[in-house]
Amino acid sequence: MNRNKLMMFSVPLMIGCIIVGCGGSTSESDLIGKWELDPDVMEQALKDEGLEGEELKMGLMMLSSMSMIFEFKEDGTLMMSVSVFGESESESGEWKLDGTALSMRLEDSDEWDAAEISLSGDELVMKKDEESLGFKRVK
Repeated sequence: MNRNKLMMFSVPLMIGCIIVGCGGSTSESDLIGKWELDPDVMEQALKDEGLEGEELKMGLMMLSSMSMIFEFKEDGTLMMSVSVFGESESESGEWKLDGTALSMRLEDSDEWDAAEISLSGDELVMKKDEESLGFKRVK
């Protein structure tokens, strides 16, 4: 095989390997940190669910009075804080990640709650059934 043919074959192959390498699956280290419910990420998540017009507006209005923070720690523990209409509650628990399946169990529960996640940089969307929550990483 001459040099030009070899280059024509190897360059696309290398580019493909780089793309696959960069687009790897979500790892636990990607999730570790503090995540806060974010109106912009939430709006996009609701649009992705198919909400539009008045439904979208109502969903965003309900979320405007709510604050939610998840903190995923390296040791597999979880802190969750929720504030709605001035009432706050914090709970701890544990978490584990298997691909895009995030499982969480609060301290006083025997059952694991699972959600599918998508993580893109500093944006996290958790989806369970037909409900989605959108978060932004707290820096």
